[in-house]
Amino acid sequence: MEVEVAIRLLYMLGEALPASQGAHFSGDGAKASALQDMMRMLVTCGVSEYQHTSVTLEFFETVVRYDKFFIVEPQHIPNVLMAFLDHRGLRHSSPKVRSRVAYLFSRYVKTLHKHMNAFIEDILSQLQDLLDLSP
Repeated sequence: MEVEVAIRLLYMLGEALPASQGAHFSGDGAKASALQDMMRMLVTCGVSEYQHTSVTLEFFETVVRYDKFFIVEPQHIPNVLMAFLDHRGLRHSSPKVRSRVAYLFSRYVKTLHKHMNAFIEDILSQLQDLLDLSP
């Protein structure tokens, strides 16, 4: 529960930090740096491996809310993409999680499409069996 609350507080921090058009990672250096540090911690600490559905959903909601972070630090894109595409996201055991993650994945890719070229083959190979329709 504490993990879920911590991620939710990070998500809600965006309400307290005014930013035009979601530009939380530019402008005031101190605010941007602090939020950038927290996002870096979120995507590197392994919290995406937690099995609880609430933690999983909070992780993906927060990653997509602060998707501009990945423009500043694109080295984290591959790990987050894998979280979206494996058992933590689109292959999660909960239909509720899979459904929400599918929507969030589309938003994530839409924002970062210029950074996705290097990963297109991997993404498509991971999604291929999910896209097969049986007659």
